[in-house]
Amino acid sequence: MALLGVAPLTTGCMRMASLKAALREPALWLFIAATTNTSSLAAQAWWNLHTRLFGRRAWLAHAVIILPAWAGLIVSVRSLRPGRRRWRLGRLIEGMGAILVGLGFLELGPASAINGDLFGFGNPRAQPGGIYRVMENPIYSGYGLLLFGRALRIGRVRLAIVAAESLLLLNAIEAGVERRARARTSALMDSPRRCKPGFSASVAGRSRTR
Repeated sequence: MALLGVAPLTTGCMRMASLKAALREPALWLFIAATTNTSSLAAQAWWNLHTRLFGRRAWLAHAVIILPAWAGLIVSVRSLRPGRRRWRLGRLIEGMGAILVGLGFLELGPASAINGDLFGFGNPRAQPGGIYRVMENPIYSGYGLLLFGRALRIGRVRLAIVAAESLLLLNAIEAGVERRARARTSALMDSPRRCKPGFSASVAGRSRTR
């Protein structure tokens, strides 16, 4: 009878351990972060949801929605233990990624770290400038290089897989949503009857993404 009580307890402990292990996986956190970020932007662009619910605090609401998942990604990446085989080349690649991210933020403004450029904050220039003249998505590409470089530096192959995942989720999917969001918002701004507050008209017309 005692053994019958121990078995469910052991199973529960194993499931809890599996859940904790899953929550330490950068791949899972990146998927959650990218999905949450893209969904939040789409909700604002297509339905003006944040502005309808929170008014001028729309960007703050967006930040509260997306930041926990990005924080989880950072914590999960930093918690990875170094492997036995490491490559010094990783430092160089990490440095290149950091430069791209820095140049992208320099052009769009610090607010772009939380998509502020899509809510009317940051650089309002209508024409691409700086790094955007030679690259379409320098910030997202920089994220991929940062992850790949760290994978080499600490000797963790699975982090390199996360780097590839970031290129797919951020460069291919989220950047596409941002472009369509700007085009849709620009059309709304051009129509007096359909114009709604939310995204900045000057920002909506820009074609560049992060």
